[in-house]
Amino acid sequence: MSAKAKIFFILLSAICIYLSFNLNRREARGVIYSDPEGYYMYLPAVFIYDGFENIPIQSNEFKPYAGTDKVFTKYTYGVAFFELPFFLIAHLFANLTDYPEDGYSYPYRVAIMLSAIFYLLLSFYLLYKLLNTYFSENVVLSCLFILFFGTNLFFYTLRSPGAAHIYIFFQFTLLLYLTPRVLKSNSVKLLFIYFLLYGLILITRPSNGIIILLPLLFDINSIKKLPQRIGHFFGNFKSVFIALLCLALVALPQLIYWKYISGNWIIYSYENQGFDYWKNPQIINVLFNVWSGWFIYTPLALLLVIELVRLSLRNKFNSKLILGILSIATYIFASWWYWWFGGSFGHRCYVEYYSLLTFASASLIFNLSKIKLKALRLSLFLFIGVLCYYNIAFTYMYSPPWDGADWTWESYYEVLTKAFTLNFVK
Repeated sequence: MSAKAKIFFILLSAICIYLSFNLNRREARGVIYSDPEGYYMYLPAVFIYDGFENIPIQSNEFKPYAGTDKVFTKYTYGVAFFELPFFLIAHLFANLTDYPEDGYSYPYRVAIMLSAIFYLLLSFYLLYKLLNTYFSENVVLSCLFILFFGTNLFFYTLRSPGAAHIYIFFQFTLLLYLTPRVLKSNSVKLLFIYFLLYGLILITRPSNGIIILLPLLFDINSIKKLPQRIGHFFGNFKSVFIALLCLALVALPQLIYWKYISGNWIIYSYENQGFDYWKNPQIINVLFNVWSGWFIYTPLALLLVIELVRLSLRNKFNSKLILGILSIATYIFASWWYWWFGGSFGHRCYVEYYSLLTFASASLIFNLSKIKLKALRLSLFLFIGVLCYYNIAFTYMYSPPWDGADWTWESYYEVLTKAFTLNFVK
């Protein structure tokens, strides 16, 4: 890594730490509250309270399972797995100081904030190494800059660090980074890590299982090559055994929890929530509605998708595959009964998919930098800077939920006006 890249990562680390503490100072409860608490509660339950009976709940949406005193979370344990090292450090720190060892005091909140920043930086390091093979360092660092400051990855790293998205973003990034290496190697160890990672992706958010298309179709230009690719992963007993072992290892803790909480090894924890719109997917709403529309609250994403389409026409950087995965993901989001995924800053389900858009982002920066007309080139980069400002300003002004009868286009325009009259810092 060059000196320039080291400075970039040092500055990004300092900015993230400062902004995370600044943003969460006003809403400290939000670090472990609502969905983030549902993901996190496995840790205090297992390591502090010896179960889910006596765990103190911060948000009223988590109730005892029917007929028991055991607190039930519909969320799987995947996020807690990645938070675990930071939780243990926080627990040790609380033990050595006067902070309560309750899993919810200040050190535990800080641990979650730092864990989100850690996985962001680790993801960016992997993307830096991956992209640097194809683009100059200036392009790669610029790509990472706009990806962070211009999308709701910023929000879900710094303002909502306990949500699942930064952790899945890391999982997707690691999968993307490892895929070409796994395809070129017969290493049992690497294959084990790869299958284990995919198992963690499934257990963290099952609908993200569609990412299996990435290793199956990566660098494949003809359907005739698909059997050979499947054979690479499952063509012998050893690889099948490793795959089944990894999936079993990942699934077992969740199955134990479901058995403990309900008496059944497998339950549908979302109960009456499902894909109500699968016959009538709300795709336009997902992309353009004032309730969390992806392109409305993250307009930079529209530029990246346009660039992705352009790349797919030239058959570069697996762009057709990525566009296909993104399209399937959009259909899944648009089919869910709660298609705007309420309490969301922008459409949060796309956050993890930004790792797949990094090549489009780098390509966009590269092409803009090659524009010969200086005034036009500077104007376009200035426009991207405005989109980054827009994202940061809206992050500061976000007061959930931006949905329901009280959240209309008029409400949005009011926030937009505040943003561009520099009236957003509380």
